[in-house]
Amino acid sequence: MADQSRHSYQRNQSGFTLVEIMVSIVILGVGLLGLTGLQMSGLKNTQTATQTRLSTLLAYDMVERMQSNPYSVEQESYNNVTGASHTCSRSTPCSADDQAELDMYQWSAELASKLPLGTGVVCIDSTPTRDDTPSTPACDGSGDVYTIKLWWDRDASGAISNSTSDADDARDLPLIITVQL
Repeated sequence: MADQSRHSYQRNQSGFTLVEIMVSIVILGVGLLGLTGLQMSGLKNTQTATQTRLSTLLAYDMVERMQSNPYSVEQESYNNVTGASHTCSRSTPCSADDQAELDMYQWSAELASKLPLGTGVVCIDSTPTRDDTPSTPACDGSGDVYTIKLWWDRDASGAISNSTSDADDARDLPLIITVQL
């Protein structure tokens, strides 16, 4: 008789134990944390790609400005020019040098407004390197190739860091475009 009651008890047992439920909750939680990490990584990569695309468009905007002012390019007016605001109109047009300063002024304002800590330089540089910084763009001034260098805060650290001691993914390397006009 005792043998019969033991078998009936085993047949009536169904469902999950508390331990099985707890293990499945832990496994589900770890999986959801992994998915959250993937989502965050995807968002960061999307933001980086968007900023890189925008910086490329802004660099080519400066190339187009230079192409529309060939005299200033020949006179090297765009070489390390600091931007200045000029009031030009049809009745009082800008000189070629004033137009180069105005182009740099407007372009620098666009960089600052569209990229985090965005800054850039246009210079003649026969040996452009990626180790430049905004404060020391390292333009040698020789040759006839213009180089457009853009920096921005890629890693959202609040500063532009190009130190070689940083990890490769933490460096804010410049976008460099060379143009021979």
